[in-house]
Amino acid sequence: TPIPHAFESPRMIRCLFDIDPEIAGNDFAGCIDLIPLEEDREITDRDRRVLGFLCRQAGNVLAHQWIFQKLSRTQDRLESALNAVGEVSAFVGHEIRSPLASLHSLAFLIQDQVQEMSARDGASPEDWEQLLEKMKQSSALLSKVVRSTYLLGTLDMDESTFQRDLEWVEMGRSLLDSAESVYLYEICRKNLCVVVRRETRFSHDFVHVHRVWFEAIFDNLLGNAIKYTARGGSIDFSILEDQTEYTIHVSNPVEKPPSPERLNRLFEKGYRGLESGFDHRSIGANQGLGLYFVNKIVTEGYGGKVHVWVSRERNRDGTERAGRIETRVFDQTRPDQEEGTAPYFHIGIRIPRNALQGMF
Repeated sequence: TPIPHAFESPRMIRCLFDIDPEIAGNDFAGCIDLIPLEEDREITDRDRRVLGFLCRQAGNVLAHQWIFQKLSRTQDRLESALNAVGEVSAFVGHEIRSPLASLHSLAFLIQDQVQEMSARDGASPEDWEQLLEKMKQSSALLSKVVRSTYLLGTLDMDESTFQRDLEWVEMGRSLLDSAESVYLYEICRKNLCVVVRRETRFSHDFVHVHRVWFEAIFDNLLGNAIKYTARGGSIDFSILEDQTEYTIHVSNPVEKPPSPERLNRLFEKGYRGLESGFDHRSIGANQGLGLYFVNKIVTEGYGGKVHVWVSRERNRDGTERAGRIETRVFDQTRPDQEEGTAPYFHIGIRIPRNALQGMF
C-alpha cells in the first residue's frame, strides 16, 4: 500500500510502497516522488487522496510485476530441479540397471548350482570352478555398481575434477578386466565375440589420470556396445597410439543405423533415441547419458575429440601391426566371424598423449 509521505516541500509528495512481508520479504522496496507542475499551487487533501489512489494503482502494477518475476525465477529453478531428477533417473537406468539385472540372474544361477551340489554326495572340481567363476562375475558387477554410484554424485563435474585424486593406471587394463569379469556373463549369454586389440607396450605403459572417470570411458563404450549388439554379433575394440595421441575405436553391428542428424544428437545431455522417433534398441552404442559423459570426459577433461559414424566395415585398426599389437578374444567358443549384412556403428576417440601425463 503506498503511504503518502511529506517531502521537503509541502507541494511535493513521496509515496512509499509497503508490501506485505509474508509475500515480498525484504526484497521489494520503492517509492514514487510527485512534484506539481504549478509551483505556486498548494496540494489539498483532495489532491492527496487522488494521488494516493493513482499511486496505489501504480504500486499494484509494480508489485504484481515483481511477484511475477519472482515466480518466473522460481519456476526456472523448479524446472532445473526436475531436469536434474530426470537426469539422475536416466543415469541410474543407464549405468546401474543393467549390471543389477545381470547380478540378479547370476544370483539365481549360483543358488541353483549350490542346491544341485548339495544334493549330490560330492562336488567335482569342475563344479567348484563354475561356482567360483559366477561369484567372480558377481563381485565384478557389484564393483561396477559402486563405481556408477560414485559417478552419480558428480554429474556436474568441471575441469578441476580431472586434476584431483590422480593415479597411475595401465592403459586399457580396465577394458580387459571388464570384458572377462563384469560383461562376460552377457557376452556368453548373447553369444558375442569381443575382440580387443591394444599396443603391446601398454602392459607397462601407465598414464596419470583420475581413475574412475578415465575408466568410465572404456566401461561406457564396451558396456553399451555389448548391450545393443544383436545375438551372435562381433564387437571390435582397439586402443592404439602414434607420435602425438592415443586412439580408441569401437565398432559393433546395428540393424537400423541412425541418420546423420540423429548421430549428432548422441552427444546431447540426456538424449534418448526413443524420443527422436526411432527404436532406441537399434543403435549400436551409448544411449542417454552414456556418450554425453564420454564426450564430456574426453573433450573437457583431456582436450580430445569424439566422432561417431556408420560404415559397412568393422573396425580393423591394429590388424596390420601384428608384432606390436596384443589381441584378446572373449567368448572363444566360436571363431571370429566375418562381416555380415548389418552396418557397423563406430565411435572413435582421439586424446593428446601429453594430456594423460604418461610415464614412459
